[in-house]
Amino acid sequence: MSLLQGIKKTVASLSLALLFAVEAASSPLHLTGNWSQPYGDDSDQWKLGQSYNLDLSNDLTSALRMSANMRYTTNKKKDSADTETLSPSVLIGLNNDLFNLSLNGMENRRKVEDEPTTINRSWSTTFISSLDERYWPQLRLNYSQNTTTDDASPKTSDQQSDIFDSSLKYKWRFLSFLYDFTNSIDTNKIEDTENENTNHSARIQWQDTYWNNRLSVIASHKYSHDKNTITATSGSSQISRPLLPSAGITSLDDTPSNDPLASEPALIDNDLFTPTGVELLQPTETVNVGVQINLESFNELVFYLDREIDATTQSRLSWSFYGSLNNDDWSPVTTPTTIIYSVEDGRTLVTVEFPSAVENLRYIKAVVTSTAGVSTAFITEIDVNQLVTLAPGDSSLTTLTRTHLSQGSISFRPWDQWNLGYTFNRNDTDSDSRSQSLQFNQTLNSALNLNRYFALSMSVTETTDDIEDQDTIKNRSYALSYRATPLNSLSFSLGGTRTEHFIDSSLNSRSDTLNSHLSATLFPDLTAGLSANWTRSQDKENNEETTNWDYRFDIAARFTDSFNLSASYTYRDNDDGSSDNNYEINTVYRPSTYISLTTGYKRNDATDNLYSTLNFRLTRKIQTDFRYAYLKADTTVQSASFNLTWNLSTIFNLRQSLAWADDGEEQTWSGLTTLNYNF
Repeated sequence: MSLLQGIKKTVASLSLALLFAVEAASSPLHLTGNWSQPYGDDSDQWKLGQSYNLDLSNDLTSALRMSANMRYTTNKKKDSADTETLSPSVLIGLNNDLFNLSLNGMENRRKVEDEPTTINRSWSTTFISSLDERYWPQLRLNYSQNTTTDDASPKTSDQQSDIFDSSLKYKWRFLSFLYDFTNSIDTNKIEDTENENTNHSARIQWQDTYWNNRLSVIASHKYSHDKNTITATSGSSQISRPLLPSAGITSLDDTPSNDPLASEPALIDNDLFTPTGVELLQPTETVNVGVQINLESFNELVFYLDREIDATTQSRLSWSFYGSLNNDDWSPVTTPTTIIYSVEDGRTLVTVEFPSAVENLRYIKAVVTSTAGVSTAFITEIDVNQLVTLAPGDSSLTTLTRTHLSQGSISFRPWDQWNLGYTFNRNDTDSDSRSQSLQFNQTLNSALNLNRYFALSMSVTETTDDIEDQDTIKNRSYALSYRATPLNSLSFSLGGTRTEHFIDSSLNSRSDTLNSHLSATLFPDLTAGLSANWTRSQDKENNEETTNWDYRFDIAARFTDSFNLSASYTYRDNDDGSSDNNYEINTVYRPSTYISLTTGYKRNDATDNLYSTLNFRLTRKIQTDFRYAYLKADTTVQSASFNLTWNLSTIFNLRQSLAWADDGEEQTWSGLTTLNYNF
């Protein structure tokens, strides 16, 4: 009997024993369901999804705990294939004063009608020492195995992943040490490829305070050594090599050339089925979603969705792609792309193919707009693949990546009102598969806060980005700001910033900014603010200079406990002699806890935008909202939506949605009825 077979039989026996050990009085069985019926111009087939969940747990002793779970889900859709999923799992945990030991196993069987059953099995064991960390090192060991296959003949999927990772950390006074080791082997028996990654990393950190906590010092250095070997036994000269993004990123932003994206770890967690918070179909928003790839060249992006979207919905999606070195300044990827929609395991995959490798980017993102009505679809995962060409006669390719990361900060407080600080971050990466790079960031700052009448802060920041065979980019900024609060109802600030952009030590551009802000509470229910900004930009390369200034006036008033109003006016004077005027007013009327009306109006030199939302709670269990938007620019666009939510009982919940839009050329409407139940 093999080790894996023995573990499976042990887990099965323990699970059976656990079933008899659970008290009958508990209620471990739950049923949840969802039925939906779309209609209108975005009409689709009705859907019915149900989930049966059985949870069992028991403390066999004070140190030994067992838990098991059995989940069965079924999804039916008119004129489409039915989907069934069966997922049993078991966890055994042993805890004491010396160590924590856990063993868990899971199997997931997914059956799509008239298609092979996909089978995913995984098990793992983890050991963590629990000795007093003040005197003893902390040890962590983990081994996991995952297999994915199907019951087709011949098989269409047959993959296995084995991962071993360990860490050892120790702290002695002001010094701390950490060592990590990870080895993973991914085997694809269909394509006859094997991808092995080995990582060693070590970090030492010094952290201490002196002179009664007036001086604090933190310094650390981390070295990482990554080795990747991809092997093809099929004789193919080209292999698709999966990359390992270091971060998933996302935001809702209609200015894709600027602004950073926020972290979204669930986009790269290897869970292809659980939806993230990134909804792809948002008619009123521009979705930005991507990954951090750290200068690795790539040929393909794959976006996994949590459900199948039809051809009509696909045609209403617009894709574009942007790359960046700093997750702030983005440039369009001009390489033509081929976008392929496919269906796998009952959900849609969006594959983006680039005819040539995209190189020298730290970040890549997709910018997606949609006019898909009330339909929804969430991204579950993003994969990045690189097309590798093997040398003649070779069956494998090995790449090494070495990274040195140094960080430090010093903070000195001569007295309570004055603080000085310095921080730096240096990242030096050398790799066989991408360009060598050096990133160095440092900041010197000072803050003097004497009293409410005088608070002064200054900082100097410099960032350097040096990529092999590319121009060295350096940005340096100087900032000075003054703040005062002479009265409890009056505050004032004044600041200035100079930013310089260098390319290979030559000044390429310079920007100077002055800003001021005054805010006052005129009456307890009336506040006002005035801001003024002046900017001068100099392009040294083209010998051009532009100057802009703007001011903004804001006011907010609470007329009654149920009626609030806010308004603003912004004036901008452009260098070309033109000017922009922007007006905005918003009101909130809430006469009771059952009804509220929010209305807004925006106007500038090119557009008029009116929008309103009415929320009306008919009863404690029935909630409605009505939204209307009117936009007048080159064309007139109107949209309206109605939503009703009715909690019929503690078990049933009903939701009705309607949407209508008129873009001046075509009118569309759609609806969605959804019934949820939970026993």
